[in-house]
Amino acid sequence: MPKNPKPHQRAHAKPRNLPVVQDGPIRKIVRRNHRGFVCLFWSRKSSFPVECQSLLELDFVRLSETNRHVTSILHQPREIIWLDGGTKRTHIPDFAVTYRGAPAIIEVKYSEDAAKPEIVERTEIVTETLAKEGIVYRVLTEKFIRREPALTVAKLLLRGMDHDPSPNDRQAVIELLDQTPQGLEIGQIRTALSKEPVFVNSVLAMVLSGDLVIHDVGEDRDPLDLEPGFLRVCTTKECGN
Repeated sequence: MPKNPKPHQRAHAKPRNLPVVQDGPIRKIVRRNHRGFVCLFWSRKSSFPVECQSLLELDFVRLSETNRHVTSILHQPREIIWLDGGTKRTHIPDFAVTYRGAPAIIEVKYSEDAAKPEIVERTEIVTETLAKEGIVYRVLTEKFIRREPALTVAKLLLRGMDHDPSPNDRQAVIELLDQTPQGLEIGQIRTALSKEPVFVNSVLAMVLSGDLVIHDVGEDRDPLDLEPGFLRVCTTKECGN
């Protein structure tokens, strides 16, 4: 961990509910070679920096960080043990999350790896093993994680991590949106409140904190056309469960 992490790299909150783990990651990442990708993501939803071993894992963490239904995340959370013809087998999955108040274990794999017979067999065994504990197990591939425009929206929202709008600004935004149930683009909010361009990031921070939600962007929206100011937001009361 860097000695002096930047503000967006610091853990901002402890996990609110993570019954599948006790004290944190079960092991540290071991690099298989010097070219292997390893990074730390300082999440507000974990007491520990979340370690990612691939760009695909990083994209999954980005989605989780910006999903208001995910309240906690931890990498390499536990060891799963089962017997295979009398031989003890073990596996440490990639992530544990709390989603809509329930625990889930997540494996992040590229499609070609997930389709390998040994991985398919392990997935079936681990799914059945965790189901007995009331825990959901899912293997997510790039087809889900990198769907657009969801991933681009997540990356845009993360620009708000370093910003903490004042109580007056929060109230002004919410009062404005209460008058427009259909929502407003963030750029329109900034203009209506006569704020500087950087205020866009404060509105993004309100989405991350759960004060606001993103209006449906639409699957046909070109990610290259997306900018923070174009995102339409509304209050949770008006356009989100």
